[in-house]
Amino acid sequence: MRQLLACLSGVVCLGLLLTACGSNEPLTPVSAVAPTPLAPAGPAASVVPNVRVSGSVTENGHPIENASVNIQWSCGGGCSAAIGGMTDAAGRYVIAQSTNGIALSDGAAMWVTAYKDGFVQQCASSAVIRNGVVSLDAQLTSIANLSTSQPLSGAGYRTVSGTVFESTSAGRGPVTDARLSAYSEALYYADPVAFTRSDVAGRYWLCGLSQARIPFLGAEKEGYNSNTSPVEAGTDPTIFDIQLRR
Repeated sequence: MRQLLACLSGVVCLGLLLTACGSNEPLTPVSAVAPTPLAPAGPAASVVPNVRVSGSVTENGHPIENASVNIQWSCGGGCSAAIGGMTDAAGRYVIAQSTNGIALSDGAAMWVTAYKDGFVQQCASSAVIRNGVVSLDAQLTSIANLSTSQPLSGAGYRTVSGTVFESTSAGRGPVTDARLSAYSEALYYADPVAFTRSDVAGRYWLCGLSQARIPFLGAEKEGYNSNTSPVEAGTDPTIFDIQLRR
């Protein structure tokens, strides 16, 4: 699902470079960091022919090497676009690339999602591009630390949390290690902006999400039917339990 890019109305999307990476030792639980508030674009925003995106991928301040990084933005008219890169030994990445004619204006919002085996990105991270440059950091959480990582969102964003469960003869039972993904309506459902796993009690936390309607919040696990539902507009926090059926 991470590699799906929706492109309509004859708009060509940029290639997505994502590379499967090795494992890393679990680190200490992640601290909540709010994404950069999005500023509205000015009325005379100019089209950007080239873009330079840089930032870091960390867990609780520790750099994460060889994480694949995906930058997404809306190119309008029913399209989203993405570019990708990798982090170095210091957890840093730099992506400098032509936009190849895809609409990207100063003042537009971009999202960063980072992937590495054994980690999740519980909090969405977004920022606004200025003069063709944007800085976007991502914080990951090792799956081993999920039961103690309960991040909160900054002002203007919300946390969505709940339990993934199944119905049994004894009542509701937790579904452990289910994969959860949250999407942005601005990105035409291309890649998730945040993703996590349910812990041993079936609980999950996602943060930095829009207070507007979330078009898709999906849960899946092998052996179960997936369940994808919208989350209606609301303020922080939002409790959203998800049922899976075998």
